[in-house]
Amino acid sequence: QLQTSGDGERLAAIYTVFGRELAKNMLAVNGTWEKFHVTGYITKPTATRGNRALQYFFLNGRFIRSRLLSAALEEAYRNQMMTGRFPACVLELQMPLEAVDVNVHPAKTQVKFAREREVFSAIYQVVRGANAPCSTRYTMPRSRRSRMPRGASRCRCRSPLPRMHSPPRRSRRRDRRSVPWPGRR
Repeated sequence: QLQTSGDGERLAAIYTVFGRELAKNMLAVNGTWEKFHVTGYITKPTATRGNRALQYFFLNGRFIRSRLLSAALEEAYRNQMMTGRFPACVLELQMPLEAVDVNVHPAKTQVKFAREREVFSAIYQVVRGANAPCSTRYTMPRSRRSRMPRGASRCRCRSPLPRMHSPPRRSRRRDRRSVPWPGRR
């Protein structure tokens, strides 16, 4: 039998259903993209799973299964997790009723979106923003740039320390034309 604390906290319910280890590795998501509002929790890129079984999506309070939402979630994690790994999530999407058709499946678990591209973008942008809050950079005024080391920038989360962006590494392999053949000069 399942018992939660009943205090309305999603993270407490996630803790009860999925366990302490997964709840400890969850990040809060809350954002709006055009007419869509996304809230919930996603796992950190280091705490992914071997299958999609722990991806739960709710649309206007109703549980749904959607390949589109799973694809948007996985695209937001691209280059942050290993191949064959999948993020776990509990995401709730609020959107206008006229933008979705729930009469696709008798159990009402599959839906058809009127504007799939916008729904994909909403999930992608909100999850991407929650997953990497320091990844967006802005240009600093010239008066403050002189005090910062070259190549540094401040992130929007107002961190007191500059975030260094190192230049790309040069290849250690020598050019083949410059390497002499053994025994030749």
